[in-house]
Amino acid sequence: MKCPYCDHYNPNDLWICEDCGKNFKKSAKSSRRGSSSDLFSNLSSCFTSCISYFLVALLIAITIGAVAIFNCMFDVPEAPEQGYPVQILDLWEKIDNLQEDKCVDIGYAGELEEKGIEELQETDIVGENGQETETCGHPSIRFEPMGGTIGTQFDIFLEGFSANDEIEACWYYPSGEVINCAELDANENGFRKTIFWSEEDDLPGEYRMEAKGECSETDAVWLIEAPGNEP
Repeated sequence: MKCPYCDHYNPNDLWICEDCGKNFKKSAKSSRRGSSSDLFSNLSSCFTSCISYFLVALLIAITIGAVAIFNCMFDVPEAPEQGYPVQILDLWEKIDNLQEDKCVDIGYAGELEEKGIEELQETDIVGENGQETETCGHPSIRFEPMGGTIGTQFDIFLEGFSANDEIEACWYYPSGEVINCAELDANENGFRKTIFWSEEDDLPGEYRMEAKGECSETDAVWLIEAPGNEP
């Protein structure tokens, strides 16, 4: 057996070197302890490295997310009422509120929900000259005459729509059934004229018209009477 200390070859049945007097058993035990210690050290080092990489990646992800949120690259959804720990919900709500203050000018953080669709339709926009200009108008429908017997032709005046508005107009029988619908284009003043003529088989009663622009709408009624009922 070769001595691990002095490289002297000894008989196999000896545990003590003939040349240097070292004990082979102690050397073997020490070697085994060294191997176990090295393995544990390597595992610890690998585990520490993995944790470090994970923390670095998490930090990078948090940094990218924070930059995206506060540069208004996407809208943070409203925090749910439950389903997460209270600490997470509080932090979520604070981030949402911070983004609301920073990004409200582009419609984030619930601005559209707070105003509502109807309010947005009537919102005045400040122009370059500093004066408020109406964008949706205040439309109305006017009939001439307002009532007549079956066979009467009615002149219809659509007024107050947005400039060059695309108007969807529909007419309804007294029963509520639709008679007809048509696309009407307003002029630069938000005005359009059209006509309605009643047929011989039309029933007398109160008829209704609806007119919807791109961001505003209105309706009106007129009366068609049976022959002989006119004043």
